[in-house]
Amino acid sequence: MTTDTALRCCACGRQMRPQLSSWTYRCTDCGCWASSLDITINAHDGRQIDESLRESGLEAIRAENDRRVLDALDALAPLSEKRLLDVGSAYGWFLNAAASRGAVVLGIEPDEQVAERSQLPATVRRGFFPAVLRDDEYFDFITYNDVLEHFPDPAAAIHASVRHLSLGGLLSINIPDSRGLGFVISRAAARAGMASSYERLWQKDLPSPHLWYLNPGTLSTLASREGLELVHQRRLPSLSAKGLWDRIHMDRRPNLASRSQFLALSLLRPVFNSPAFSDILHIVFRKPGRPGTAARIRADEHPVT
Repeated sequence: MTTDTALRCCACGRQMRPQLSSWTYRCTDCGCWASSLDITINAHDGRQIDESLRESGLEAIRAENDRRVLDALDALAPLSEKRLLDVGSAYGWFLNAAASRGAVVLGIEPDEQVAERSQLPATVRRGFFPAVLRDDEYFDFITYNDVLEHFPDPAAAIHASVRHLSLGGLLSINIPDSRGLGFVISRAAARAGMASSYERLWQKDLPSPHLWYLNPGTLSTLASREGLELVHQRRLPSLSAKGLWDRIHMDRRPNLASRSQFLALSLLRPVFNSPAFSDILHIVFRKPGRPGTAARIRADEHPVT
């Protein structure tokens, strides 16, 4: 973990102030949060994740939110026979769901252990976005599903996304919202000296921690800077009853604290999933220009490396 006293806001460029810990910061202008935690993908020797538990813990909520995201995209521009890039494609769930709607899909996943578990391995390119793309690759849709918050520089990621979007293409981002109830409660608990839930939401000591907690204003600032147009915004459910126990215990053994957390989240799940309090924001931007279909690139032209 690094300590960066000059960490700057990705949207307004102002120096952020330390808040609640030596490794989290807040922009007093934008209201977004950041951390100076280290990314250790493929070189992590700290707290380990049980990938089977993480997969079973997340599958139900991701399936529901993938459906909602794809419904929104399909309503804005039909997916059938269009090129879709999913950045940070993980187990391939979103790729699989998009392919079932007729999209021509490609995923990028930097975590080798996760990429090996992908449902569609032939469509996943291992490495980091945008380094593993050629300059002449364009897509009708580029999606980030719980991924942009892991990027050291969200502004650079959005800039690169616009570079690889076709005219009229859609950039879809779902991301933890700094205004969500879970993040608000965890901050209050940290101020009271109970930092475990706060550290958990940042995924502290895990290979790919959260580096940002953004909000709609921050994302709109980053998008408008690139000339993008906001076309859709809503909140998505945060929790699913199915898999919740495994999700809580993917990196820990059951104990009194984890059992208490499971009970509290189970009881409060309807509140956390409500449009007013959910932690998950889904927002879609359109690149200006006459819509067109990106050049077709077959999956077998890009084997997994």
